[in-house]
Amino acid sequence: MFVKTDALPPSPVIVTTIPLLIVTALAAMITSRIRRTTPIAAHYLRLAAAGHYTEPLIGLRTALLCEDDCNVVDAALQSALAIGATSGADTVSGLVAGLLAWLPPAASASPAR
Repeated sequence: MFVKTDALPPSPVIVTTIPLLIVTALAAMITSRIRRTTPIAAHYLRLAAAGHYTEPLIGLRTALLCEDDCNVVDAALQSALAIGATSGADTVSGLVAGLLAWLPPAASASPAR
């Protein structure tokens, strides 16, 4: 947590290091519990913890964060959902939950009238 003062803004090293530390701690927590899932899921979790993701997941992340074209977002979503029987839906749910937790709330997020 940063406290607003008249002092200089936080160092870029601190601003970039804190998220990296959080991600590293999260990866360690996930891999420590890997025995609670299937061998295939454990393999993908180990890869994700090391920073390796499937192309459909990267495509969906990029589309959600960078695209204004709903058709591009829908195509990326359909590609991610096509993974396995339910794995794609589980992965999409996790990605969306992670993005919602990570991103600051939008100023326009108040209920429409």
